[in-house]
Amino acid sequence: MIRKHPIAALAVAGLLVATSALAAGDAAKSDAAKSKAVASATKKMDDAAKDVDKVAAAKGDEEVAERLAKLLNTTPDALIAERKQLDCSGGALANAHILAARAGGSTTVAQLVQEHKDGQGWGEIAKGLNLKMGQVVSDARQDSRAAAGEGKGGTNGKSAGRPSAGNASRPTSAMGGGHGHGH
Repeated sequence: MIRKHPIAALAVAGLLVATSALAAGDAAKSDAAKSKAVASATKKMDDAAKDVDKVAAAKGDEEVAERLAKLLNTTPDALIAERKQLDCSGGALANAHILAARAGGSTTVAQLVQEHKDGQGWGEIAKGLNLKMGQVVSDARQDSRAAAGEGKGGTNGKSAGRPSAGNASRPTSAMGGGHGHGH
């Protein structure tokens, strides 16, 4: 009997190692799938931002700001001023507004624009905010369509279930004041 226990112990240890290896493999596959989703979201949001910028180049910042302001719960003048103040494209500003709105006031548009300027992709930023990739990509595509005059939002151009950035959409003051957080 004593001899059978070491064999049984080895068998159990072997099963534990195999189970751990399978679990590690599953975790690696899960991480790879998440990384792929983040990369895909970044590409789709970058493409949507480029589309917004193309329309702005063709039709003018004012027309695009007029259309996006309805979705972003702000005014066209505020969007244009914010874009200039943050020194970013209209598409990047739209993406930052999307993430700030979905983050529920935990960050500001200015902070998100800066993270993107520092090299983080939109999907990576969204992941860091624990946002659902599908929602932010859908919002980015909606903004792209709205910029082109193809939007089909609800009341005031806003889609059902889409939050606004609230106070997070306001630009910082020239004196360097920070954004307020939505309540």
